[in-house]
Amino acid sequence: MKTTTNKIKRRLMSLRSQFLVLMLLLGASSVALSIYAFTQEQVRHSHEHIEREIKSLMTLSQGALQRSLRYQALSAFDEIMSELEAHRRIRAVGIFNTAGEEVFSFGANGNMQPLLQQFPHINMKTFLRTHSELQLNLEHNKSSNSYFAYIPIASVPDAFQETHYDILVLEYLVPITWYDAFLIQLPYLLTWIGIFLTALTLLLLYLNYKVARPARSIVDNIAAVERGDVGALKPVYGADELVQIDQAFAAMVAERAKNEAQLIKLSTAVEQSHEGVVITDRSGNIEYVNQALVDNTGYSREELLGSNPRMLSSGKTPRATFIALWNHITSGKAWTGELHNRRRDGTEFIELQTISPLKNAQGDITHYVGVRQDITEQKSIQERLNFLAYFDVLTHLPNRVSVLEQLQAQGEQSIAHGTIGAFLLINVDRLKVINDGRGFEFGNQVIVALSKRLLNLKDKGMLLGHLGADTFCIILPARLSDPAQARTLAEEFATFLVKKCAEPFQIEDEEMSLTISIGIRLIDEGESAEGCIRSAETAVHNAKEKGGNQWFFYRSVDGKHAEFVFSIEGELREAIKSHQLRCFLQAQVNEQGKLTGAESLVRWHHPERGMVSPGDFITVAELSDLIVDIDRWMLARALQILAQWQYDKRNLTMAVNISPRHLRRPEFVQEVLALVEQAGASTEGLVLEVTEGLLVEDMVGSIEKMKTLKSHGVQFAIDDFGTGYSSLSYIRELPVDEIKIDQSFTRGLPNSPVDVAMVSSIISVSQNLGLRVLAEGIETEEQADFCRKNRMWGQGYYYDRPVDEAAWQKKWLK
Repeated sequence: MKTTTNKIKRRLMSLRSQFLVLMLLLGASSVALSIYAFTQEQVRHSHEHIEREIKSLMTLSQGALQRSLRYQALSAFDEIMSELEAHRRIRAVGIFNTAGEEVFSFGANGNMQPLLQQFPHINMKTFLRTHSELQLNLEHNKSSNSYFAYIPIASVPDAFQETHYDILVLEYLVPITWYDAFLIQLPYLLTWIGIFLTALTLLLLYLNYKVARPARSIVDNIAAVERGDVGALKPVYGADELVQIDQAFAAMVAERAKNEAQLIKLSTAVEQSHEGVVITDRSGNIEYVNQALVDNTGYSREELLGSNPRMLSSGKTPRATFIALWNHITSGKAWTGELHNRRRDGTEFIELQTISPLKNAQGDITHYVGVRQDITEQKSIQERLNFLAYFDVLTHLPNRVSVLEQLQAQGEQSIAHGTIGAFLLINVDRLKVINDGRGFEFGNQVIVALSKRLLNLKDKGMLLGHLGADTFCIILPARLSDPAQARTLAEEFATFLVKKCAEPFQIEDEEMSLTISIGIRLIDEGESAEGCIRSAETAVHNAKEKGGNQWFFYRSVDGKHAEFVFSIEGELREAIKSHQLRCFLQAQVNEQGKLTGAESLVRWHHPERGMVSPGDFITVAELSDLIVDIDRWMLARALQILAQWQYDKRNLTMAVNISPRHLRRPEFVQEVLALVEQAGASTEGLVLEVTEGLLVEDMVGSIEKMKTLKSHGVQFAIDDFGTGYSSLSYIRELPVDEIKIDQSFTRGLPNSPVDVAMVSSIISVSQNLGLRVLAEGIETEEQADFCRKNRMWGQGYYYDRPVDEAAWQKKWLK
């Protein structure tokens, strides 16, 4: 650990030095780049100023010289040239022709010098280009650090000469150098360097606080651990990474202390464990046993140490078990199994042993450790649990799990050998009546008595099972290859069972009779065990619907119908969630044929099947609470449409069908009023249609709910009147506003005397009670005339077919 600490110290010093050098190099580079950038900027700015000055000078000089030549003012010309030559930044000036010869002399001496002699750094290409293009040109010469200006001058020809041009050349010395620029920018540079050094110093202080000092603390903590002074560990504050390193180190130290304590606990736990622990060498000689093993075997520790565990064997463990044991542990794998052993006093017991090989660092096996648990009592419990798992407690017959396994085996045999068996599902008729009348204990005795009779009636090789409650089953083995013979055998045996089970039973000195219903399913199509039971259940249901005390064969059409119902129910739940339902409307007219409102009808637009017929899903929905969800959706949508009609000042009614299941719910009234308020509609235009059968089933509760809603302005109509109890006597007790005559009566109008008489009676009673009468299913002109003559409202294809709400409103509310 000390060597590690020294390495860390050296590493810290090395990193600190490297980082300092890196920062110094970075600072020097930044200063140098700053000096270069500032100086370069100053030089560039000076050159821009000089270029502007020279261009102005060129333009003025060209104009002045041209005017002096035009007016032959040679003295002015000479004065201009003298002023140019006297300029403090102009080194030389002259006018030259294309051959480079000076064409005008001025000054004191008046000496003429060639172009290249006066301007040794001149660019002749630019000179000649200026003469050919006759444009001002300015260029910088780096070697002489000066600007050369080229100015074309037009001569004033004689009467017999043409105008020609000469070039005025002047060399302008640049007034600034890099050193000058540096001196100009020096104050800014010093300011920048000061700021940079300050930032660098702050950064170094920050790193010292965040990195160097916490690193020093980590080293001190490591040293404290080396000394064994774990309590001297101090928290580290600084960079998150170093804090995490220190926390990880502290966690590692704590983990090591925890492991040491855990090792002590483990040693104590092994010694005090209730399970026997034995450690042997490679040869199988015992080197360690805990107290539990001593107590369980009855041998002393001294007797066990040095001996071989085989001394405990009772001789009842199969030899194959020992072979598997040694093959596993000698190959380095753990082995778990049961051994039959004997204690010192001779009593036998069963042990569940797990033997694991222990290996050294090289992977060689050095010892074996075995954990031994006495499971004699657990084995007894396991046998009991196995019985409970596969047999019925009441009848001791195979339960559903056993039956499923047997069915699966019979199905596989049927596929493999082409044979056919049969599955008979037996259900006791009216067992609920027996339980309700005499109690469940008496009912259990009936079940036990029936199980004993079935055991006596079944042939050898058949399996009798009890699937629970009032349901038994018998499996006829798959032995026949002819389906007709298998079917006949199943029918004959089912007939035999129905007859024999109908014979009286003696229960508690009381003679009683019962009947059974049997559903039969052949085991010949590779159907799953669960599917076979479901099919037989469907057949039992059909037998019970026919009155019971008989058998019924499963038909594929029954299964398909059940599957269809199940599928429709699942898809309908999803349809409600994913907004697949649609609202259709069908017009209702008064006796004059004028529109009075509409009935809202639910439709289902399936994403794959398209429009699903209400006949396919309403019946399924009525068997569950789905019909309530559909009612809520339909009522909410219809109220939204009604609210829009009322907003548009249209005096129309909206009829909505309400299912019996929905109306019987205690919260029905509150739900309706809440939906009305949510839609922002008035209750006066809402008509709820209910069936007369519901009113007979729950007269008191239905009337109470209807009166409450009617007090809020909701109207009620009795739908499909005449198809149920067809009683007019109770209508006077109901708070209804409308009677809807079913289309089965209106279909024969006006030609069927019976239908005319029936409808006339309904009209007479209803109109005397002040009720509105509406005839459904009006499809012909004659039926519409009958409605007009008898002051009935009408609804049907003659007036309008059900269409979606948008199409309906487009047709009727243009």
